[in-house]
Amino acid sequence: MGVEANLKKKKQELVDKPLESLSDQEIITLLKDKRANESQVLEFLMDEYRRYLYSIMINKRVRKHDLDSIFVDCFFRFYKNVNKPDFILLKSIKNYLSGVLNNLIKEYFRELMKNRFEELLSALKISSKDNETKRGEQSDCLKQVIEKINQIKSPYREMLLLKSQGYSYKEMVPFFFDKNGERYQEHVIRQYVFRARRELHKKLGGLKCIGDFFND
Repeated sequence: MGVEANLKKKKQELVDKPLESLSDQEIITLLKDKRANESQVLEFLMDEYRRYLYSIMINKRVRKHDLDSIFVDCFFRFYKNVNKPDFILLKSIKNYLSGVLNNLIKEYFRELMKNRFEELLSALKISSKDNETKRGEQSDCLKQVIEKINQIKSPYREMLLLKSQGYSYKEMVPFFFDKNGERYQEHVIRQYVFRARRELHKKLGGLKCIGDFFND
């Protein structure tokens, strides 16, 4: 039997084996083999690691109604990466999935933070317009606040805005990651909010409408 025929035979043997009897490397080989039932393999993996991956998301405070979509996205990205020509499984599938999931969670909170910041900023602008005909002075003040907040660098700006909307330092933890992908701790967020307040005070110190940005 030639090398190519022998290889073909071994791949067919993998296809015929029960999934639970396969090693992680064999499962990766199977996912790359177009003769295999990819959906069946992925369903097996999803059942195998569902509890583990959900526990990661819950511990990292992913909202309940977003759990399922992130879980599915995790396997979609996993499958997409596995089928790249240069893909190599360095450790275990479990380890690789947790890495993919952690990246998705970071992206999820960044997007959540971005949307929340835009909503709050939009609310400030609407408030400014609503007050335009009633209290011209307050309207001008809010316009200046919006302008100066946008000048504060990220993540100080977003932390300050969330704090002004009543978020506790603990509630803000899930939203912010440093350059290494680690979450900012409460005491660091507190320091950043203090710095942002100090910067905003320098820019707008004499204005009366900025009280919410300085209340703990």
